[in-house]
Amino acid sequence: MKGIVGFAKAFNCQIIAEGIETAEQLTALVNLGCLSGQGFFIARPMPAESIEPWIMARQRTGVVNED
Repeated sequence: MKGIVGFAKAFNCQIIAEGIETAEQLTALVNLGCLSGQGFFIARPMPAESIEPWIMARQRTGVVNED
């Protein structure tokens, strides 16, 4: 992960991790400077009508970044 994140940063690319399944993976990615990602640890697949309420709930708790 460190090499890929470093490579992306060197080319000023936005980094979005996929497949985050554990708190340890999320922590490692954040420590490397990867602040965007998706995976089962963050949210399971959901119907489209559930997305907006899910985001709103996370914004209230400070878990979702609006950037």
